Amino acid sequence: MNSYSQAGQDKFAFELCDYKPDGSFLDIGCHDGRTNSNTLGLEEIGWRGLMVDIHLQPGLAARASDFLIVDAVTADWPRIFELYFPDKKLIDYLSLDTDESTTAVLEKLVELPMRFRVITIEHDAYLRGGEYRDRQRAILDGLGYDLVCSDVRIGAGEWHTTGGPFEDWWAHPLKTSVEKRNQLRCHNRFWRNIMVL
Repeated sequence: MNSYSQAGQDKFAFELCDYKPDGSFLDIGCHDGRTNSNTLGLEEIGWRGLMVDIHLQPGLAARASDFLIVDAVTADWPRIFELYFPDKKLIDYLSLDTDESTTAVLEKLVELPMRFRVITIEHDAYLRGGEYRDRQRAILDGLGYDLVCSDVRIGAGEWHTTGGPFEDWWAHPLKTSVEKRNQLRCHNRFWRNIMVL
């Protein structure tokens, strides 16, 4: 599988989904669908899903999956799931990165009867402190998700940042292998040192 993610999120999802060739995804904050995409590599091997961004981005027409232009905070998520995932109660992978509004979007998603096998969620604690991260963790802990890789780190100067913890990586405990979760489990590790694929 080719990886296009900023930090190996696509490999993490693929690994925890047991190398599934036909998975599903919801990519919120997909940007142009190519640069640092967490789902393009998965799509190339047969996965399909929905990409969401607040702006129309060049390059999305080349993707095989659907694209929706919407503000993810105010979106009608029940209607979106009815239209794009009518028969699903479990989506394999949620990639969630909408900067300061990421936590607000998560709060909307968890109100629905939809669950995710794997979640990578940006909290940018290196930039914004722990407030968003702590709220996200309280929500996902409360739903029983397993925090597999906490405070995944980026290096100083990487993506024009000062470096530090920027994401948490989660898995559904009943829909993923406990052995794989334990093999990948880490805290505060630089993303290039997380052993995936």
